[in-house]
Amino acid sequence: MPTSEYFSQNQLKGLLKTGDIILPGSERSPSFSKTGCIAYMDRMLAYLSQQDLDGLRLLFGIFRWSPKWFIHLILMACKHNRFFPWVMGAALRMLEIGIKGAVMTPYYANIATQSYAGPKVFDIIGWDAKMEQPIEY
Repeated sequence: MPTSEYFSQNQLKGLLKTGDIILPGSERSPSFSKTGCIAYMDRMLAYLSQQDLDGLRLLFGIFRWSPKWFIHLILMACKHNRFFPWVMGAALRMLEIGIKGAVMTPYYANIATQSYAGPKVFDIIGWDAKMEQPIEY
């Protein structure tokens, strides 16, 4: 398990558990934990506000000790936030943004550790950011 300046080992384990629930992997794409992108979390966490960072610390600390069915339940409630009363629905929308942002950002940043020998995420989804000069006529 990598170390983090911002997350404890338990919080990192909670993030890994949550990441593998959201991105479990398939025949073609690696799971969240297989990419090793968690080793680069500090690159993202350094830019969060203290309030957002504290919220993620609390959340992933709780998720570390929560059973997977509980995390699934929270994610399902977030997904269906429109069916909840105004204040609760708004809180669930914000929770979903935080959870998915913390998981999806490092995964789709195309960062993988050397211990992961498979194709990078960009290669799997066929995304190429190459810029070319426009053809002048």
